[in-house]
Amino acid sequence: MKHHIIYGLFFLCLIFVSCKKESLSSDHWGELRAKKMEEIQRLINSKTATNIDDWYVKEANHYLCGMSYFPMHKSMEQDFNRLWQEYRDLSKNEIDAGIKEGVIYEPCDDNYWYNDSPIRMVLENQHPKLIYLQDISPTAYKEMLPALKDKIDAYKRKLSCTGNEQWSATRIFEGCDESLLLYQRDKDYTEIKKTVGRYNVLKIALSSIEKPDCKFTPSPAIQSITCENGKPTIHLKK
Repeated sequence: MKHHIIYGLFFLCLIFVSCKKESLSSDHWGELRAKKMEEIQRLINSKTATNIDDWYVKEANHYLCGMSYFPMHKSMEQDFNRLWQEYRDLSKNEIDAGIKEGVIYEPCDDNYWYNDSPIRMVLENQHPKLIYLQDISPTAYKEMLPALKDKIDAYKRKLSCTGNEQWSATRIFEGCDESLLLYQRDKDYTEIKKTVGRYNVLKIALSSIEKPDCKFTPSPAIQSITCENGKPTIHLKK
């Protein structure tokens, strides 16, 4: 009888904890998520660095979209992975609670690819520091663009088709204009995605600085993608 009472109380406790968890607000989970990020940063900052070659850039996927980047040392990798999973779990709880509250979360956008990853890592006061685009000058932006454009053009030249492929398209930001780039989701397009993503980020950053006088016109929708003379061809709606 005593065991039945104990099990009953334990079951009631589980129900109470579960109900309490479900009733917590997205703001509450967001605060816990922010504190977890602070814990992650403390872990990163806890180790001093004397040799930049002992460190690498860690890419960490978010629960929904995008990535965060951290300077990483092998000695802290296991602790980081545990903390990052806890961070993702808290993000999930925050989003689940937000959905119940009526918050609308935008799906991941593949219309434009963005790559705001760090461009290099340096040592500063015996700690590794990631350098991002916003840390360099607009002149450096312009110096980086031609090499990226060459890679994009080379990718386009190599595109071929037989008529059986399933094509998707992403848009490349060109200041006041844009172009389309074809790719196949069932193939590894990681490298070209990084290249185009970096190109888009640089172009958008330059546009925000230079502020060209653009006349906005809606982007034409794609009607079909066909295979013509061994090359995939985009047909736009008129």
